[in-house]
Amino acid sequence: MDESLPRFAIEPETVIGEIVRSVDSSCATIDITALLEEVFCYRSQRRTLAEVLHTDAELLTSGRPEGPAHGGAADPRPAGQRGDGAGAAAVREVRASAAVDGLG
Repeated sequence: MDESLPRFAIEPETVIGEIVRSVDSSCATIDITALLEEVFCYRSQRRTLAEVLHTDAELLTSGRPEGPAHGGAADPRPAGQRGDGAGAAAVREVRASAAVDGLG
């Protein structure tokens, strides 16, 4: 493991899981890593989300659409016209999957 890299770059799924659970304790029994891998196909997307949430975990609950674009590429639309960021989308996906699985 490269100690010169920040933890969110090395273990993005773990960092995201810890942040989500610290914000919403009802997610404690959900396999967040599996959901992240399903929603974000590329590890680079999960690293971006981990970095964004590490910087500002309140994005999960603020309603601000400032997270990275879901597709991992820069969103070409002007800032005021962009959709929800990945942080809010990931939390919605976790909650929806948990509800379907009877966990939420």
